[in-house]
Amino acid sequence: MPKTTILHLTANQKVQAVLPALLQPAWRAAGEDEDPFLPAAYLQTRACFEVGAAVRGAAAVVQQYAAQADEVLVIELADGGVLITSASRLKSSLERSRPALIGSQGEILFDQLCSAGATSRGVIGEAVGGLISRVFALAVGVSSDPIIEAARKKLGEWTQGKLAEVADLGVSWLGSKALMWAIEQRLDRQPGIYCWQGRAGLVTSGVSDDDARQRARHQLAAAATGQLPVLVFVHGTGSSTLGSFGDLQLDEHDAWSALERHFTGGIYAFEHRTLSESPIENARQLLADLPAGLRLSLVSHSRGGLVADLLCLDNFDPLIERYRSDLPEPDDAEAGATRVIVEQLKPAHAEQRLQLQQLAGELRARQLVVQRYVRVASPAQGTRLASGNLDLFLSGLLTLIGQVPFFFGNPVYSAFKRVVLEIAHRRTDAHLVPGIEAMLPESPLARLLRDSPVRPGIEMAVIAGDIEG
Repeated sequence: MPKTTILHLTANQKVQAVLPALLQPAWRAAGEDEDPFLPAAYLQTRACFEVGAAVRGAAAVVQQYAAQADEVLVIELADGGVLITSASRLKSSLERSRPALIGSQGEILFDQLCSAGATSRGVIGEAVGGLISRVFALAVGVSSDPIIEAARKKLGEWTQGKLAEVADLGVSWLGSKALMWAIEQRLDRQPGIYCWQGRAGLVTSGVSDDDARQRARHQLAAAATGQLPVLVFVHGTGSSTLGSFGDLQLDEHDAWSALERHFTGGIYAFEHRTLSESPIENARQLLADLPAGLRLSLVSHSRGGLVADLLCLDNFDPLIERYRSDLPEPDDAEAGATRVIVEQLKPAHAEQRLQLQQLAGELRARQLVVQRYVRVASPAQGTRLASGNLDLFLSGLLTLIGQVPFFFGNPVYSAFKRVVLEIAHRRTDAHLVPGIEAMLPESPLARLLRDSPVRPGIEMAVIAGDIEG
């Protein structure tokens, strides 16, 4: 019998097949029968509760729902936001931060959560309290699909063993990496550098990704030979260049024209995987496409700042040996789980130390001239938004991405929905996702970037946020 978590709430219950609005099909690719990231059999609605102020009346009754271990909760907020989490993780978070919202039998007191959130601040209370309109309980991964099968196969290759079990995915470093890889490798555009030319967008029309990247490399080589300045955009988590920066060419014509006049060697987009790969891997991929002696300027957003930062470091070799996990001492309740994570990270960080050594040598060989660097909203010192409550962090990103018109029906948006659902379903720890672990304040990459010297002569501008976590 699976372990359950009780939800105690005053609501109008509707058990129906409809999915939350966020997860309803919006696939727009020609010839596709269904969303390849969220196939029809992947999600199953088991319960839906209307809990907004509009149903507080005769239709609303006090009831309890036993959320199963294989379910995720999708909590729709009145302001359009969504929180995707598991009942057990929500309960654990409330036990730490707001124990009064847990009943004597261990149930989550949704009514108190709403009233408490309306009058006080805090990670959970401010995020959902007083704003909840619907609560869905969804069964996830009822049947396997090509993503899960690809992840199992990849994990088996990496571990040189038999085909991995579904239970192996998302609960270890390699299992999480394999799962994120299986999702991201289904995206249409492959990683690499692409030319970006005004209203034409990324220059890929009528050619394969390989040909488009080859064209960009030829153009970059010509720019390096002619000592012409170039500009490269580096996007953020779960996004793409057009998703992060596309409005520059659509709404800011004068600004874009000025960029084209100045960067006579061309403007480029670096597309990369932000979850299955670390920023170190991303930086090496970008560096491999940049010719020696290139005069380069960078614009980064969010996690892309970690990638761009790595290209600006100077003589960081002495710090590489110290690149290892330094997690804070856990309390007794978390000691066992933390020890498991530390053991998982040891081989991962050993591999990253080797990658850093290779990156240092490649930077010396390339001798790039980084002239200007604009870094927007980078977690350069790590972000506690990701470490404090991963589900809340990813749900917030998902909600923000959904506000960008470019992403409606876009494969990148759909893929990120799948990522958030998988992490919530498997209760994956933030330290075990390569692309997210790098953004944690206690990560060795955050320490490396804090301590490393920066190459002199770079003109840098930082646009930082000031919101509370």
